[in-house]
Amino acid sequence: MVTAEDGGGDPVVTGKDGEGDPTGLRLRGVVVRYVATTAVDAVDLDVAAREVVALLGPSGSGKSSLLRAVAGLEPVAAGDITWAGQDVTGVPVHRRGFGLMFQEGQLFPHRTVAGNVGYGLDGLPRARRAERVAELLELVGLAGYGDRSVATLSGGQAQRVALARALAPAPALLLLDEPLSALDRGLRERLTGELHDILRATGTTALYVTHDHDEAFTVADRVAVMVDGRLVQVDRPARLWRRPVNQEVAGFLGYGPFLPGQVRGAVVRTGLGEVPLPAAAPGEAPGPAAPHGHVLVGLGPAALHVVTGEGWAGGDDVVVPVLATRFVRGRTEVDVALPGGERATAVTTATEVGAQVQVRMDPDGVAVVPQTASS
Repeated sequence: MVTAEDGGGDPVVTGKDGEGDPTGLRLRGVVVRYVATTAVDAVDLDVAAREVVALLGPSGSGKSSLLRAVAGLEPVAAGDITWAGQDVTGVPVHRRGFGLMFQEGQLFPHRTVAGNVGYGLDGLPRARRAERVAELLELVGLAGYGDRSVATLSGGQAQRVALARALAPAPALLLLDEPLSALDRGLRERLTGELHDILRATGTTALYVTHDHDEAFTVADRVAVMVDGRLVQVDRPARLWRRPVNQEVAGFLGYGPFLPGQVRGAVVRTGLGEVPLPAAAPGEAPGPAAPHGHVLVGLGPAALHVVTGEGWAGGDDVVVPVLATRFVRGRTEVDVALPGGERATAVTTATEVGAQVQVRMDPDGVAVVPQTASS
């Protein structure tokens, strides 16, 4: 379960891996504007050397604008960007030494795979350039593809080539803007895992933009959530999932619907029964204080279970009608109508539309966030 204070004002930042690291990336008060629109609003962020940080947020949150500002592709209206202790705010993009990889790999169609990967290595002797290209192609799983035309590649292969090209010059910082979002889900999930391994194997410092929280959680050491141009929470993936700072972040991560609750001592009372307020996990640094008074309990994807037979021991059961059923990735899910009128998903074995079933809430599958005036 998750507990958090209201996320208004300054972002909630824990797991401060990059803070104070003079060899990494440091953003202070960065603002990006497009005419009268503020796309990035006074963002502070640290990325340590060899750390991968994901910028996660919905469309229009400012995450790509922030990455482009770091790259030097967008002017900064206010604030400072430093790398390894040097101010690079006004340094042209070609002099920053950063690698770039975008949603579309933007490969050169007239060049071979090897020609694309070696594009930024013209300063190396021919033999060393060929050796480096071979190293990178093997790293991304495309050994032996050097002489192929890029027109013959699949989408996944093309993105591997784009990654190899971005890594070839050993950039000080790698900036990735939705690099896998154009791929189908199965391929995207497979390449996300591969990308995680490659970035760790090369010791690459990276800033990774995505709207997919599963992708961010897989790739990154820490995740920075952006909403409306603001950085609202920065944390390690597991802790971010357990403790989103407010309803907006929790909803974006996949929690919902949200049930009204009342904190009573160490538990939260809801229309589906009580859930305990947990302590921090063993070894976990103290985070935001637990909310108090009136709260919202967000239901995660596996928070509700249909109780059948012996079911679970103890707990509170509520009888609800089944509105719809579907089979998803090896399990049956049903949509049910909760007592307060909310429509929620529950996990079960099998049942029919219209049936009355007992559901129970799993305390480990919910997030508790503050209830605000707009909730």
